[in-house]
Amino acid sequence: MAERVQLSSSIIRIKSGCTLLDCVLGGGYGQRKIINIVGDKSTGKSLLAIEAAAHFLRNYKNGIVRYTETEEAFDPTYVKSLGIQVEKISLEREIRTVELWFEDLQKTCVEAKKNSTPVLYILDSLDGLSDAAEMERPISEGSYGAAKARKLSELFRRITKDLSFADVTLIVISQVRENIGVTFGEKYSRSGGKALDFFASQIVWLSEKEKMKRAIDGAERVVGFKVKALGKKNRLGAQYRDCEFPLLFNYGVDDFTACVEWLITLYKEPNGYTKDNYKTKIALIKKKGQQAYRDEMEQIQLLTETRWQEIEAKFKPPFAKYP
Repeated sequence: MAERVQLSSSIIRIKSGCTLLDCVLGGGYGQRKIINIVGDKSTGKSLLAIEAAAHFLRNYKNGIVRYTETEEAFDPTYVKSLGIQVEKISLEREIRTVELWFEDLQKTCVEAKKNSTPVLYILDSLDGLSDAAEMERPISEGSYGAAKARKLSELFRRITKDLSFADVTLIVISQVRENIGVTFGEKYSRSGGKALDFFASQIVWLSEKEKMKRAIDGAERVVGFKVKALGKKNRLGAQYRDCEFPLLFNYGVDDFTACVEWLITLYKEPNGYTKDNYKTKIALIKKKGQQAYRDEMEQIQLLTETRWQEIEAKFKPPFAKYP
C-alpha cells in the first residue's frame, strides 16, 4: 500500500472523502475545530458531512457521530447505500432553537470529556434553527432576525473552548442566501450573522458547476453533479484554494475521477491518463474489480497530493521574515 503524504502539521485531521478538498483544507477537516460548509441546494453539503462521518468512524471505532437535523432531510436508506453503519450515528430531530442546540452541545461536551470519547457533531442545518424570541412572537409580527444572530455569537463564545477540551469536532451546514440589491461586495451570505466567520476554523463554500447525465438503453438520467469547493477561510492551511469534483448519487464523491481530471489539467499524461482516454481507462479498471480499482486510486491520490504540495511550495516566500 502506498504511503500517504502528510499535508499538514501536528493538527489531527478528518478526511473529507475527496483528496482535492483535503488539499484545499490543508489535509482535511481539523479535529476539535468548528467547520462551516456553505452552499446552495444540490451542492452536496449533507453528503460531504456524511462522508466526513464515515472517515471519522473509520479512525475511531469507539467514536460517536451526533447528527442534529433541523430540515427532516436525513435518509437512513441513502446513508446505508454509501456503506455507512447508520446505527453508529446518533440522530437528533427534536432541536428547534439555538438555545436547545446550545444545551445539547454542552451535554455532548460533558459526556465526551467524561468518557474520553471523540465526537463528531453535525448540525444540518443552521438555517432550520429558530430562537426562543422568534418562537414566542406571533407570526404576523415583523422580525429582522437579529436575536438569532446575537444568540449564535454568545453560543460560540461560550462553547468553542469546551469543544476543543472535550475532543468534539463541530460541522455546521449553512444555506446560501442572496443579498438582494447588492451592487458591490459579497452577493451571497448565510443566516446567523457574522459569528461563524469569526469562530469557524475552516469555511468551505460549495457551488454547482453542472449536472452529470448518463444514457443507458436509450434512457438518459441525471446521475450526479459537478461541484466547485472554495476554502473561503482556513486557519489550518493556505486560504482561498479551490477544487472541483463529481458527486454521484448513491455513491458520494468520485475521488478517482476528480484527481485524474485535475492532474490532466497540469500534466500531459499522468500515469498514462489523457483527456481523451481517461473515462474509458477508469471504466476498464472498474471491471477488474474493487481491489484493482482501489489500488489504482491510491496511486492517483498519492500523485495528486504530491503534485499539490509541489505547487504550493513554489508559492511560499524563499525565506522567513524573522530568521
